[in-house]
Amino acid sequence: MTMPPSSEWKDLADSAASLTDEKFLRIVELLEQIRHRPGVPIAISHLRPRMAVLRPPRRMTASRLFFLPVEDLLDDVARYQRRLSRVSRSTLAVCWEIVGKAVPERQMRRIERELATPIGHGAARAQLGGALWQAGSAALHEALAEAGADHKRRVALFGRDDDVLRQVQVVADAAAIGEEIEAIKAKLPDAPIESFADFHVEELRKAIRGMAARDITAVTTFLLVLTARMLRPGDLLAVLADTRLDGMQREKEAVGKEVGGHALENLLRQSGEMPTLLKGDVSARDVALMAERLLDGLDSMRATLQDPDHRKSLGRVERARGIIADAILDRVIGPADQEVLAPICNLPDAALAPLRPGEPPVNAKELAKAEEFARAYRRCARIAPMVGLRNELQAKTSAICLAARTAADNIGEALEAGAAMDPRAADTQVVALLRLVEIISGPDQAEAILLEWEKRARITGPAGGEP
Repeated sequence: MTMPPSSEWKDLADSAASLTDEKFLRIVELLEQIRHRPGVPIAISHLRPRMAVLRPPRRMTASRLFFLPVEDLLDDVARYQRRLSRVSRSTLAVCWEIVGKAVPERQMRRIERELATPIGHGAARAQLGGALWQAGSAALHEALAEAGADHKRRVALFGRDDDVLRQVQVVADAAAIGEEIEAIKAKLPDAPIESFADFHVEELRKAIRGMAARDITAVTTFLLVLTARMLRPGDLLAVLADTRLDGMQREKEAVGKEVGGHALENLLRQSGEMPTLLKGDVSARDVALMAERLLDGLDSMRATLQDPDHRKSLGRVERARGIIADAILDRVIGPADQEVLAPICNLPDAALAPLRPGEPPVNAKELAKAEEFARAYRRCARIAPMVGLRNELQAKTSAICLAARTAADNIGEALEAGAAMDPRAADTQVVALLRLVEIISGPDQAEAILLEWEKRARITGPAGGEP
């Protein structure tokens, strides 16, 4: 089969954006089968946003199995940055070419046969991948040694960029402890990990002690992979700090410093990407989740920032908090009253929208959209004080509650005055309004407005007169 030029794979990916879901998934399946050919990783990166929505089942292959231990450190080509101890997906083709030649064809065929049926996760996957990881890691380390001894060989294998060598080193080191990485991933919560239970901490300490006894440098790679799976990477560094490693205190501190530095830099990188991401079609929910994840992550890095070598990053952390604060204010707090109340109220006077005969009291689609925004707002309520937005959030919450109370009062007064509106439809509309208030500010404000509304409803009765 003659493969098209690299540029044509990108053109194919761009064209796939306009296809139906079924045809789009066929294109994804095609590219997945040849994912390590030149140009294909870039094409797949163009498809990832839609893939994230559709979540197509991903066929396990020998190459995907090999890269499982390092998958949490992978970045798409356009997003990759140097010196973060991460790996660009474009480098995987270089690695797999070396591994594919080193692993006996018979062994590769056996792996592919076993992968043709579901193998589950954890122990089963680690058992199947163990020999592949060890053989592949040895092949990559050998190729790196050859590159170090022979410049022509280096250019032939990896090109002239020193950063490619570093990326291959990360892949090789992760594969060398692939069984340990996959075994611990099976015992921990799914990524992103929010917190550890006590038994998770014990499993981590056991794994760290066992690995350190063999090779303390392997602990660095082990922790790099796991911190990339965490919302609060500093919590894992705290586990390391509390793990006793007899005779290796200095080495343990060096590992914690190195991993902490990489975790901090990665969080700062992601914070710096926010302005670019916000230029696209990003929902308030996405902004809230991103802000929450980054702020919790930065908050967990306090111990790292106390280290003299990392204190110089304090100013960058404050700038990152400022970027996050701007995003929250611009995309969540600022437009909250319009996004939450407008589907039900006529702003700014907070009068309820008129209900024509036979018209549904609440547009279900618009209400669902308003509730999603309200939940994003409530999520930001927890983190707003972390970036100095407590006053802004409190003022906006008060304004929303006041507008809702005014709206309920307006419709109540209209009913008392004998306005031509269906009381049951009006009641449905007010209840929907109160639901939004409850999400935004909690039950107290909503209950107070509801009690006032119920008094009016009892007075007017179902037909607008005395009960």
